[in-house]
Amino acid sequence: LHMEKLSAKRIIEEVKKTEEVIFTITGEKTKFFRFPGGNYNYRAVKIVKSLGYKIIQYSFASGDPDIHATSFRLYKWVMYRVRPGDILIFHINGRGWHTYEALQKIVPALRKRGYRFIRLDEIIK
Repeated sequence: LHMEKLSAKRIIEEVKKTEEVIFTITGEKTKFFRFPGGNYNYRAVKIVKSLGYKIIQYSFASGDPDIHATSFRLYKWVMYRVRPGDILIFHINGRGWHTYEALQKIVPALRKRGYRFIRLDEIIK
C-alpha cells in the first residue's frame, strides 16, 4: 500500500510484474496506473510515468473495504459526495464486503441524476 516507500528498482519490478499478470489475463497492455491505497510521492510518480503510464487516482474512497460499511451506508456516502467528473473506486478483490449490493443501488440512482459511466480511455488519450 505504500509504493512511495519502495526503492526505484522495487517500484519498477512491482509495476512490470503486475503488467505481466494483466497482459496474461486480458491480452492487453494497460495505459493507466493507480497507486495502491492512493499513496504516492513525487519520486514514485516520476518513476511510474517514465514507464509510460498515465497516473490516475480516484476522487474519493467509497469505503467498501470496511467490513462494517453496509450497502446503505456506501450508497449514502457516494450519493452525497459524487460530483461530475469523479472517478469512483470500488473493490471486487474480496475487500468490498457490500460492494455488489451497494452498486445495484448506486448505478441506477446516478443514471437517474443524469450521470453516465465511461471508460478512462474515452476521455484520456
